[in-house]
Amino acid sequence: MLRRVTNLALRRGRADKEYRASAPPVQAIHPWSTESSDSSNGDSLDGIAAAVASLAHGQAPAVTTDRIALTSGAKNDSAVQDVLNTAEDGAAYWGPIDNDSARSKAAGETLIIDQWECIQCGTCVENTDAVFALPDDCKASVFNQEGPMDLIQDAIDACPVTCISWTKEPDSFEQLNDHEGNKLA
Repeated sequence: MLRRVTNLALRRGRADKEYRASAPPVQAIHPWSTESSDSSNGDSLDGIAAAVASLAHGQAPAVTTDRIALTSGAKNDSAVQDVLNTAEDGAAYWGPIDNDSARSKAAGETLIIDQWECIQCGTCVENTDAVFALPDDCKASVFNQEGPMDLIQDAIDACPVTCISWTKEPDSFEQLNDHEGNKLA
């Protein structure tokens, strides 16, 4: 069984090398731009969608992976993220999306993980690794208070032990380790 899996992986690796050798040269564009590198078809694509579409048309992807956020669709556009808005009900919210996290951020609350409750499942990091970290053999932690509020709210909602929250008193939650796994005194 292991031999079959290894042979399959080797064949796929060779096919990938052959594809790269025969693919047209890649023209790198910013992954969040609204223009496709293939302007002849008139389509306007962005990010990963542009890469998938270019592969479907037999072209090499026109997206540089070093510019793509590692989060679930988070766009690195600070001009859009760092704006205080007002909802229809008069409540302030932070960023382009009105949700509980955006309202808590606008109210000056701090995002925390109750590390005594954390079970190290990694759900928060899966939702947005631009905000949460899960060092090896340590509890998850928040290392960035700025981030996409929709993904932060998804992480809060998906946490199986509900240990992620916004609070006005972050010092009331004892932290066991920092985002690099160093023990805190």
